[in-house]
Amino acid sequence: MTLSIFDLFFTMFGYAWKLLSWVADLSLRFFGAVFSFGIRAVGVVFDLMLTPFTHGFGCLTDWPAMDLRGFFSLGMWVLLGACALVAALALGSNVYRKYRSRM
Repeated sequence: MTLSIFDLFFTMFGYAWKLLSWVADLSLRFFGAVFSFGIRAVGVVFDLMLTPFTHGFGCLTDWPAMDLRGFFSLGMWVLLGACALVAALALGSNVYRKYRSRM
């Protein structure tokens, strides 16, 4: 068996390719894990923010099981409705004012 320069280059390029593919695989796994962790963290924050509203809707249909958390959720629903009503009225007022200024 003879060792030529081509065998040496092919062996070196083979090891370099294995190293490059290992680094790429490791980086893809790392960034995939970071992305998955970030998505889960965002999901936890949204779940934490929306839990009173979803719990309040469940308690609206089950009055005998109403507790302090249920009353808090019901209050949050009322505040959300009030905010939506104020936003709708403000939008209507702005649209009407723009309509009146064009006339």
